[in-house]
Amino acid sequence: MSTTSYPGSSASSVKEIEINVTIIEVIQMNKFAIAKMDEDHYDITEEQLKKGNLSMSLYNPTIKDSGTYTCHVDTDEGRRIIASIEVHVPAQVTESRIVVNQAQDSIILPCFSEPWKSDVNNWLSWKFSSSDKEREIYHTIIEVIQMGLIAIARMNEDHYDITEEQLKKGNLSMSLYNPTIEDSGTYTCNVGADEGWKIIASVEVHVPVIDHKIPQKEESSYPHSWVDDVD
Repeated sequence: MSTTSYPGSSASSVKEIEINVTIIEVIQMNKFAIAKMDEDHYDITEEQLKKGNLSMSLYNPTIKDSGTYTCHVDTDEGRRIIASIEVHVPAQVTESRIVVNQAQDSIILPCFSEPWKSDVNNWLSWKFSSSDKEREIYHTIIEVIQMGLIAIARMNEDHYDITEEQLKKGNLSMSLYNPTIEDSGTYTCNVGADEGWKIIASVEVHVPVIDHKIPQKEESSYPHSWVDDVD
């Protein structure tokens, strides 16, 4: 198996997807028929196929493209795998800012990595630094350890959440419920493996102060002279 690495790329658009999919399929019965799952992302040409070059081009790789790619060839004798390539796209630190709407009862702080594998030790921690300089709050609000099994520790289960299922897919995003002004600040997504720790996401959250204005008393629409003359 060969390994291909690409420079880091943004993970902000990563979504939960199934990894085991067919991305290119080619049939030759006198003529070539090429079907691509995404023409802007994967490519193979008829000219190269005629020369026995079955290589596939992958454009603009992101972290969601990390995984194993196999090249299958079917003939009248049956199917065989002739190539297996492991692709690794490392995550860069992604930065985002969320301004909470007063109507929102929850927000999601995005963070993505490669899917967690059960045979590798993994660590995750979400840390919070308050934007209120007078309070100087900095603490860990979620910590996850995977050493065979996944163990999740939350500082407040009713306020912060992350699930085991999403971790297995590489979705390390954290849910924040009922945000208040005290939740304003910077959240960092820190991941660790056997080789050490690194920050892969930083999210700035701003919860505006709710302005409770006291309605002003409406002034009388009558001229003051009329009011003054009434005894």
